[in-house]
Amino acid sequence: YYTEAERSALQLYDTVQKYYGESHQISAFAALRTAAVYFNSRRFSEARNWYERALDCLNHCEPFNCKYDRLRVTALYKIAREHQNSGDLKKAWEYLAEAIAIAQRCAAGADHRYWNLELTYLYRRAAVLSLAEDRAAADRYLEKMHEAAWTVATAEQGNPIYEADIGETDAQFLQSSERYEEASAILKRNLLIYEQFRGETHEDTLHAR
Repeated sequence: YYTEAERSALQLYDTVQKYYGESHQISAFAALRTAAVYFNSRRFSEARNWYERALDCLNHCEPFNCKYDRLRVTALYKIAREHQNSGDLKKAWEYLAEAIAIAQRCAAGADHRYWNLELTYLYRRAAVLSLAEDRAAADRYLEKMHEAAWTVATAEQGNPIYEADIGETDAQFLQSSERYEEASAILKRNLLIYEQFRGETHEDTLHAR
């Protein structure tokens, strides 16, 4: 499967960059797709090379449409993740900080729901990165994650399923920081929400148990 996916992704990138050139937003999109194939096949070094190629392309091209900033944040976040996984936390912070700055700027615009949702993931990554050296900073990023999440939840008119999904992210963070009682309380609340709104046999309910 991955061999065929790799072949298709490389063919797509080759076709796109020949038509648009290497310094074009659509070429960057094709590079991100290729990176995802390598990441999903656990070839992380090659994945990072393609994420970096996509970012370099975006750094040298003009925005083609409104998705330009989305692609930049995606590339920055993915590169930050790869540096974190390889143990280079300084580099991870460098890329993550730029991604957060772009998302914060864009969240003030018309597409605020999308960008606040992005910020929930970015702040969670920042909280996890902070855990090893600064627990207070990790808690501050977790609070920011909550603020972004509730902004989206308000737009969703208090959608309880969304609140439970955010709770799942909260619980994972709390478990990673060994705050098991707090995580357990959130997971119990989530189970009640899923039972009420998803049903007893839904996969979310079964997973929550």
